[in-house]
Amino acid sequence: MKPLMILPIVMAGLTLSTMAVLAQAPSGAVFTTAWDGTQVNANQFEYGWDVFLDGGPGPDAPADAAALPAGDYVFQVTDPAAKTLLSTDPPECRTFHVDEAGLIAGVGDPDGCGHATAFDVDHGAVTVQLWPFDETPNPGYVYEVWVTPVEQFDPGGGGDFGFARSASKTDTFRVLYAQGSPD
Repeated sequence: MKPLMILPIVMAGLTLSTMAVLAQAPSGAVFTTAWDGTQVNANQFEYGWDVFLDGGPGPDAPADAAALPAGDYVFQVTDPAAKTLLSTDPPECRTFHVDEAGLIAGVGDPDGCGHATAFDVDHGAVTVQLWPFDETPNPGYVYEVWVTPVEQFDPGGGGDFGFARSASKTDTFRVLYAQGSPD
């Protein structure tokens, strides 16, 4: 009789282990960059519309260095404490695809709401504009971009606006004039 009581406990443990694996962040990294990818992991921009997302890596590095695994991803922009969602469009407008080479290959564009794109100079990969997003409440003008696999995004769940920190890659950047010129 005791072995039968152990089975539910073992099954529950396996379920929790599987859930922990599913919630792990993807390997690789994401980087903020200029529209043409010339600045790898750029962290300071003059205007909000200057900030683009690149899967990396920098010039002279192999295309798959620090790359995200192939698949579909969604991004958001928040303040660095993740207390305020700054992305102003729906999550389905903030999706992109990473190909088998580890390069961003395109953006989702349901109903024409996908983000602007360009191409990086080193690998010809797509760069994705993070704009539109609101001004950060952070006094140092700091923002954070989050990237998570689409299948791990849970808009109705907890986490940070549907993004679980444990399933996301992030990069911090600064924008001097989020909504345009101070003039």
